[in-house]
Amino acid sequence: MNIKTDFKKVPLNYQMIANELSLIVAGHKFPRLSQVGAGWTIETNGPRISRLWQPQEQYFIKQTKTERNSFYLLDFLLGDSDKKFRLIEANGSNAALSSACSGVDTMRSQHIYRTVTERGIGDGNGVLLFAFQKNFLHIAEFHLRVAAVCDLLSADGYNVRFANASENIEPNDEIDCIADNIENICNHIDARNGKLYYRGKVVIFATNGNILPEFIRHDKLYLNDGEYYCKLDNTKLDLSFFHEGKGVLLTHDRQKQQDIVKQLNNPNFLPIDYVSFFSYDDLMRNFKTRIKKDTKYIIKMNAGSGGAGMAIVDGNSNIKDIYQDMLKKLKEKYGADVEKSIFPFVAFEFVESTRYSMKDGGHRWDLRVECLVSHKSVTIKPCVLRICQAPVDNCDMYRWESTIANLTGRIDPQNSLRYMRYPFNKRKSDDSITVLDSIQINDALLDALINFCASYCEVAEQEYYSD
Repeated sequence: MNIKTDFKKVPLNYQMIANELSLIVAGHKFPRLSQVGAGWTIETNGPRISRLWQPQEQYFIKQTKTERNSFYLLDFLLGDSDKKFRLIEANGSNAALSSACSGVDTMRSQHIYRTVTERGIGDGNGVLLFAFQKNFLHIAEFHLRVAAVCDLLSADGYNVRFANASENIEPNDEIDCIADNIENICNHIDARNGKLYYRGKVVIFATNGNILPEFIRHDKLYLNDGEYYCKLDNTKLDLSFFHEGKGVLLTHDRQKQQDIVKQLNNPNFLPIDYVSFFSYDDLMRNFKTRIKKDTKYIIKMNAGSGGAGMAIVDGNSNIKDIYQDMLKKLKEKYGADVEKSIFPFVAFEFVESTRYSMKDGGHRWDLRVECLVSHKSVTIKPCVLRICQAPVDNCDMYRWESTIANLTGRIDPQNSLRYMRYPFNKRKSDDSITVLDSIQINDALLDALINFCASYCEVAEQEYYSD
C-alpha cells in the first residue's frame, strides 16, 4: 500500500473558516467541516475549541488499468455478524464531505482542473456547471472548491467568470464557472445535438448527475433504455462532460452498483440483495410478493439525494401509504413533476453494521471514501465516518434516527458535526485506538477496502467505455 501523508501539523485553511463564519452570521445552519474531529462539548453544543492545525490527512494511490479521469464517493459499512464490507452506494460528483478532514477540498479541486484541461477547453470558451440541491447544507465546502478551480484556470491564463445562475455571461472568449442550485441552472439550459447549452454556450464540464432527472422533469431530456436523449431533436446526450464522464450513469444505477460488487468476487465484500420496481403499478402489484415479511429493507427512489425518497420497510408495510407520504415530500423538494423521474424504486435488504460506541450507546454508521480516477491510477481517500444520530434501541431497532446516516434532513443540521469523525483520528475517549479501530476496521481490512475501491473504479470504466 502506497501511503501518502501530509505534514504532521498542517495549517488550517482560513478562507474556509471565513466562509463558514459568514454563513453562520447569515443564519445558515450546517455542520462546520473545518471542525470535524475538533471534539464536542454539550455546554456550547459545538466544537470544544477551534483548532490551530487540521488533522493529518491520509490517502492511498493504487496503480490501475484506468484510462480516463472520473470521480466517485463510495459509502461503505462493515457487517456486524460476518465482518464483510458492503457497498451502500456509489455516489458521484453530487456528493459532499470530501473535505471533512481538512476543511478544504484541494485534491478534488485539482482533479477537476486536470479533468477540464486534459479533456480540452478548445478556444478557452465554454461553461462549467457546478450544481447543488436546493437547501444544500455544505455550501462553504462547495463554493471554496469552485473558487479553487477558478484560481487554477485563471493561473493558466484563461479568462474566468465565477457567477451564479442569475448573472448574464458573455458569448465569447471566457470560461464561465456557474455555481447554483439545480433548479436555477435548469431554467437556462437547452439540450440539442447531443449537448447541453447554458445561456447559449456549450457546457464543457459539469458536476452533479442529479441535474439529469431535473432536466427530465423540465421536459428537456428523456430516458430511453438507460440513456438520456435531447427531447428537442431526439439526439443521444453525450455524458462525457461530467466529472464522472459516462460513469455518471452508474451513480443512478443502484442495481448495477451491487452487480459490480458481485462481479469482483472479493472475499472481504458481499453484495447487498435488492428488489427493483420499475413503475407505480409494479410497486403496488408486486411489493407484497417480492419483499420478505421478516426482513427489513431500505427502499430508495431513482436519483434521490440527501436521504430524500427513502423509507424503511418490510413485507408488512403499507406501501401505498408510504409512497403517497414520500411523494408529498418529494414534490415539495423537487416540484410537481417529480414522478417523471422517480422510478425505478430499489429496495435493499438491511445489513447491520458494527457499532461506533458513544456515551449514549452503540451507533450505526457509514464510511465515505473518495476515489479520484486518473490515467493508470486511482487516488483513494477515506473522508468521513457519518454516525447515525441516535443509538440502536432494542425496543425500536429501526427508527430513522438510528438507521439512516445521511446528514440532510436532520432536525438540527448544525448538531450533525457531533456525529462525524475523521477515520484516522485517535478517539478522545481512548487515544490508544483510532476511529477505524472503533468500528473494527483493522489494517488488513483497510488494505482490502483500498484495493476494492481501485478495482471497482476499473470495472466501472470498462462498463461504460467498453465500446
